[in-house]
Amino acid sequence: MSVVTEVFLGPDDVMGGKQHIQQALFNYVANAIRFTEVGVIIIRCKLMSEDDHNVLIRFEVEDTGIGIAPEDQSRLFSIFEQVDNSSTRKYGGLGMGLAMTKKVANLMDGDAGCESRLGEGSTFWFTAKLMKT
Repeated sequence: MSVVTEVFLGPDDVMGGKQHIQQALFNYVANAIRFTEVGVIIIRCKLMSEDDHNVLIRFEVEDTGIGIAPEDQSRLFSIFEQVDNSSTRKYGGLGMGLAMTKKVANLMDGDAGCESRLGEGSTFWFTAKLMKT
């Protein structure tokens, strides 16, 4: 497995929940690693918009893992929800990371979501508004 990062070159001086953003990215990257046995994980950070006081940044983690069926995607960001809730599931986890990431994004005037195709991989994203200093 290889990891590729793409980072935008935006404002040098922004202020925001650095630890919250790190935790949200950690949640996404940990899931990508867990569900991608072979393939690639790409981490992106994109400047979406900017005004005199704020920037809106989109963070993405894309993987070539197992993917998620469309009917299962709607409940991913609910606390304690997992695609496979059976007692014999292959992949561990508590089902809290995605819900926490969405909560963090919402608190930072952003949102969170995913695009996925079963058997092809997923892209999990969140946006956050950061204040310029």
